Amino acid sequence: VLMLSGIIFVVKPPFLFPEDDPDFHPSDPAGGTAAICVLLTTILASNITVIIRKLRKDHVATLTATNQLIIIIESFFFIFLLGFELVTPESWEDRMLVVLVSLGNLGYVILEMLALKVEEANRVSLLDNSLGIILAFAVQVVVFEDIPSLSTVGGTGLVFLAVIVTGIKKMLCK
Repeated sequence: VLMLSGIIFVVKPPFLFPEDDPDFHPSDPAGGTAAICVLLTTILASNITVIIRKLRKDHVATLTATNQLIIIIESFFFIFLLGFELVTPESWEDRMLVVLVSLGNLGYVILEMLALKVEEANRVSLLDNSLGIILAFAVQVVVFEDIPSLSTVGGTGLVFLAVIVTGIKKMLCK
């Protein structure tokens, strides 16, 4: 309940918070498409987490390599299917940022695989998504200097509280 309430206050759907987005039009196809894409991504990610947890006896390198190979194949399939143009960044700085993002993603996947070997999939997924919200919130403030509204801060607090309660509950159960 805490988590869901916090996420609603962070995301602030326009149909619940119309005053935050005066340009919101319920018939806007871009908003619906984005919502469907996020829903599909969530469904696929949750299934992947459970499958990886089931394969926890396999070596981390095998799971990571297989995961990344499937992502590359799927990415090229969708890029060509949807007709996106593949463009290499012009400057070396942008190229290094792409490499840095790739290395960060690889590190993330390896750490997620290791976490799934020792912990239940639902807890790993909950912590991953919750901490993702908190870190995105912090980056928004620190890097982009975009100060959020009071309801967004409250929502992030609720998400953080849910993560803390889950951690305390886990420690007390052992």
